[in-house]
Amino acid sequence: MTACADLAWWFGWSVQDVYALTLDELDAWLKEATRQIKAGYRKGL
Repeated sequence: MTACADLAWWFGWSVQDVYALTLDELDAWLKEATRQIKAGYRKGL
């Protein structure tokens, strides 16, 4: 699932950590990532 890999990359987690989230937690973290991206946050390189 691309969203899991993207979320893991954005927050610096492993994909396994994302897979361990409940659906409610996954939804909340996806919304948080979306909020950060829209606010102009950038992932450090």
